[in-house]
Amino acid sequence: MLLTFSGPTIPEVDGGIACYEDNSIFYKFIFGSCENFPTGISTSSKLDISIYPNPTSDFITIKTAENSNVNYEIIDMMGKKLNFGSFQFSTTIDITNLTNGIYYVQLKTDKEIFKAEKFVIQH
Repeated sequence: MLLTFSGPTIPEVDGGIACYEDNSIFYKFIFGSCENFPTGISTSSKLDISIYPNPTSDFITIKTAENSNVNYEIIDMMGKKLNFGSFQFSTTIDITNLTNGIYYVQLKTDKEIFKAEKFVIQH
């Protein structure tokens, strides 16, 4: 089912809604609103994180100084949720089952701080 409003066409995708304009990814539905997509997705600069290695082939490590539970989701370019979990301070995620491409890690803390970072898989 496609929904259209004020220009962009929004296809429903498992795990959320991906917003499109002119058949290219321009926006992405994240945490309840469409955010500007071309430069990455960031709804807060208060969450200091590092994701490495990038590009990667086997694992990614996420580290933060946040002293609270951090929930993560691995999202593909179509908006499909591929993996999720939670951690405090640091976690390592096995991504060997994912194909080459660009992915996003969406993060949300107990304090309602949101952020997403892009990473690349090259096997």
